[in-house]
Amino acid sequence: MLKYNFLLYLLSPFILLKLIFYSLKNSNSFSYISNKLFGRNLTKNYSLWLHAASVGEMKIAIKVSKYLLEKGYKDILITSNTPSSEFIFKESNLNGVDHCYLPFDFFFATKKFVKSVSADLLIIIETEIWPNLYKTCKNQNVKVCLVNARISKNNLHKFFYSSLVQNALNKCDFILCKSN
Repeated sequence: MLKYNFLLYLLSPFILLKLIFYSLKNSNSFSYISNKLFGRNLTKNYSLWLHAASVGEMKIAIKVSKYLLEKGYKDILITSNTPSSEFIFKESNLNGVDHCYLPFDFFFATKKFVKSVSADLLIIIETEIWPNLYKTCKNQNVKVCLVNARISKNNLHKFFYSSLVQNALNKCDFILCKSN
């Protein structure tokens, strides 16, 4: 974990440059960069938190949120990584569900963000593996559920540190996968 965090902070100037170029190219505001780097202080506590990386996952998260609202759940947050997924969220006109960006997996930003969300459960749609996020959730008693995960021994080698990935996955309370 120390190597991961060291590498992440070492790469942070390049991450910042990429964010700036991405924001200029896509006419995003400074708040997008700020939210991705430092997270956002939320003033509301959420009981359920869904993370949808981009457009495809957002469509799934919207359907899941509608179902949860019908079942009486309240205070739902959906986080995502891209402005296009935020656009899909806004188009859905989903009342009773909020959206914000998930910050990069920097330890301090992640810790602050998870604490401000204060959810009981994080549902991650598909295979998003963020070691600091998973560890922080575990430390703050937020259950983590990976849904529609696509993980196999054949594709595990694609990750930079497979032991890092395995350690992160060990922090998950539930991993729901489709078997072949």
